[in-house]
Amino acid sequence: MKRRYLFFATLMLLQMVLAGCLSTSSKTTTMPEECLAANMLISKEDIGAVYEDALISPLSDEPANSAATSFSYPASAFTDVVQHKDKNIQTVYQSRAEFVFRSDEGSHSWVKPADVLFKSALADEYDYRCGFLWDEYCCKYIARFKGYLIYLSLDIDSNGYSLEDFSAGMAAIDREVGECFAELEEATPGP
Repeated sequence: MKRRYLFFATLMLLQMVLAGCLSTSSKTTTMPEECLAANMLISKEDIGAVYEDALISPLSDEPANSAATSFSYPASAFTDVVQHKDKNIQTVYQSRAEFVFRSDEGSHSWVKPADVLFKSALADEYDYRCGFLWDEYCCKYIARFKGYLIYLSLDIDSNGYSLEDFSAGMAAIDREVGECFAELEEATPGP
């Protein structure tokens, strides 16, 4: 009888502990919709594209809050958003920037275009350059916004995107990040 009582007492205690853990975890704040990677992507209208391909979210080998899409016509373009929570985001940014602007047999001549005078109001770190990826002249932008890493690439030519479209895409990224940060600030209780 004592064993049975001890078993039920242990079972009840375990249920109370688990119920307390569940109620504590349900009180954690959820991420605002504006901060979901899929909602932070720019749209085809932001860069003057005609077609927007299907959204991919989450990206393979990336954190759960990640998304990407590509655009076509007048040329190819691509953007992605990845939120890193448990990594050194500065190291991730540096590594990706080195890869994006690498010089090898197919990727070279990366310079800041003189006609683009973009300055991000929100990015902790960012870089943009134009150069050649095989035979295509393209412009690329990579930025770190707190825990978010955002990338944009547009093929630039007389029949494709222009440097103005590229500048508009970078500004649109700042706008999307700004909406997320405004929601996060509103959701964060003050002292």
